[in-house]
This record gives sequence, structure tokens and C-alpha cells, in this order.
Amino acid sequence: MRFPRLSSLLRPLALMLVAVTMAACATEGPPKRGTPELRFTNLPPLNVAAQGPRIQTTYVSPLRNPNVEHLMPVSPERAIRQWVQDRLHTTGAGTDTVVVEIRDASVVETRLNTKKGVVGFFTDDQEAKYDAKANVVLQMRGPDGRVKAEAFTSAWRTRSINEKASLADREQIWFDLVEELMRDVDQQMETGVRQYFSDYLLR
Repeated sequence: MRFPRLSSLLRPLALMLVAVTMAACATEGPPKRGTPELRFTNLPPLNVAAQGPRIQTTYVSPLRNPNVEHLMPVSPERAIRQWVQDRLHTTGAGTDTVVVEIRDASVVETRLNTKKGVVGFFTDDQEAKYDAKANVVLQMRGPDGRVKAEAFTSAWRTRSINEKASLADREQIWFDLVEELMRDVDQQMETGVRQYFSDYLLR
């Protein structure tokens, strides 16, 4: 009596395992990149004896070129909101309220001239530059809405990108741009809070 060889028995099983593995890969899709975070928890909080903070935005992104903040992994507005959460702590005491108003949180792209033809093939030009702006007002308002104290920041940063940059390179440049912008916002805001909110600031 002849028995089938072991290899002939395992071949259908191997083909089945390959088919299952390919189907699983097709349903799972490519791995997603993690969303970067811009946090300020490494800095000491600014503790204010008041209600809030309440954040309101008067800046409305046009959501189209030349503005690109809506395409960024971390937009200036999102970074400003994170700054408020991480650095501006209130005790809930009294009837006055801290209000943070975001008046500008834009990033505008300007396309630059690049060399064409053979010369352009052998050169690396800057393809575009990005101008980021942040205009934020911090107010202490009484229960009647009257402004009792105010501090503000107006920051601006710019970055350019090479024409041969990948999408990952572009997103990293955007992130670095917002990080630099928020460094200025943080410094100006802390100075303003310590100067104009001294009656509310807990030592």
C-alpha cells in the first residue's frame, strides 16, 4: 500500500495559510502614522485665582489656498488651545473669568520660483515658504463682562521647503514651524500674565 508523500499533504495547507495572510493584509491596510503632539507640560503652570479659562476663536480659516493651517498635523489654533490647557491653570475662586481669544492662527503658503529644465534637474531650489501667525488676547473679565486685566501676544514665524521634499518632510517642517511660533507665544504670554495679572497670580 502506497501513502502520499508528506509534501503533497502540506502543499494545500500552505496555500491556504498564504491566502488567509494576504486577505488579512488587504483588510488591515497600511499602518497609520501617529499624530504628533505639541505639549507644554514641561513648563511650570501659571496658577490664576479665577474661573475658566474660557477659549473663544474669532479667527476663521478660509480652508483653501494660500492658507494651509487646516492641512497641518498640528495647527496653530490647536497648539494655542493645548498651551492654555497645559500652562494656564485656574483655581475656580471668585467671580472673575479668564478668557482667551484667538484672533489669528493662520499659516499662508507662498510659491517660489524654481529653475526648470536641465539646470533645474541638477539644482535644489526652495519650492515654497510658509508664514505662520498667532494673535492671542488673554483677558480677566468680571461677571458684568468688564475687562479688568489684559495681556496679548502677536507672533510670526516663517519656514521654506525644498522642492524635492517628501510629504513627511513637509509635515515635519510644518510641525517645527508651529513649535517655533508657540515658543514665542509662550514667552510673550508668560511675561504678560506676570506683569498684568499680578493681582490674580498665585506665587
